[in-house]
Amino acid sequence: MHHGESSPVLKLNSILSLGEGYLPNAVCYGEGRILGCDARNRIFSLDGSGNLQVLLSGEGYSRYRFRQPVAMHWSGSLLLVADWHNHRIVVYDNDIRYRGEFGALTVNSSGLFPLLATRFRSIFASHEYILNHEGPEIRTEKQQDRLSKRISRVIYYALLRKVLAKRAPFFKPNGISIDADRMFITQKKRRTLQLYAIHHIHGELEFELLSEISGVGHQGFGRLGNCTYKAGRLFVCDEGNSKIWIFSRDGNYLDSIDLSNSFPAFCCSLIDTNTLAIGGGSNLALYYLVQSRMVLVDSCLAGVHGMDFAADTARLYVCCRDDGTVRIYDAAREH
Repeated sequence: MHHGESSPVLKLNSILSLGEGYLPNAVCYGEGRILGCDARNRIFSLDGSGNLQVLLSGEGYSRYRFRQPVAMHWSGSLLLVADWHNHRIVVYDNDIRYRGEFGALTVNSSGLFPLLATRFRSIFASHEYILNHEGPEIRTEKQQDRLSKRISRVIYYALLRKVLAKRAPFFKPNGISIDADRMFITQKKRRTLQLYAIHHIHGELEFELLSEISGVGHQGFGRLGNCTYKAGRLFVCDEGNSKIWIFSRDGNYLDSIDLSNSFPAFCCSLIDTNTLAIGGGSNLALYYLVQSRMVLVDSCLAGVHGMDFAADTARLYVCCRDDGTVRIYDAAREH
């Protein structure tokens, strides 16, 4: 921020209600529309008037099905969706056409165990087996006995452990951000931050793991929320430690924001080089980086779970999962 320039403030512009049954997990802005995902396995878009269009919908394991998408990022040409219970990132183009996926159960590296895990996943996709939070359960028209369920769970986790032992991509990705040819992923359960290089080879996307970070110094990460990369800095929300960690593009530690006297942050988005919007629980705030000062914008929201600031509209888009709304704030300058 230049000398004499005022700090931005947020003013509520509108509240867009998604309708009954919507539990929005994340939003991003691109191509003149708001894109979002919800806990009911839908990818949707909203225009400025709040007109909703469902782009993809359904629970499953195929290219256009999800098992609780929790985060998304619009890169200008690609839409990336973090598919929580399928342990993968799914990539689409501007027209929401499938471009590829990357995750613990896809074959992005050669070897017997990734192949077997993928084959086992294909059994799930045929609707003979369906995963849940605890592992696969069998749901066929003919009810299977408990032994079959137990065997399927043991086989699945044995294969998954083998994949993870080979520096697997991730397990339940919780946040995602992109800068050109670099991808950043947070994992709430494994409490790690991963940095990937994105390669375009013969029209196909390939991802190369560059590094994995599990903490700073002697302090390990807690439960990680979302992350965002802008203006040369990567901001990582750490709910468990009530911090926001700041890294360089190469994963070098730069600084941290202590939120122990305010509220744990689940998501954030950079408004300008000095101003970070922070959300979590019922709270939305602005944090001025140079002054190390926080200003609470609203403390009565219903489950802030995702946000994105769009520079071309000068607006912050915030999704509130508990009341099924997307709130739009104008970033104005104080006079």
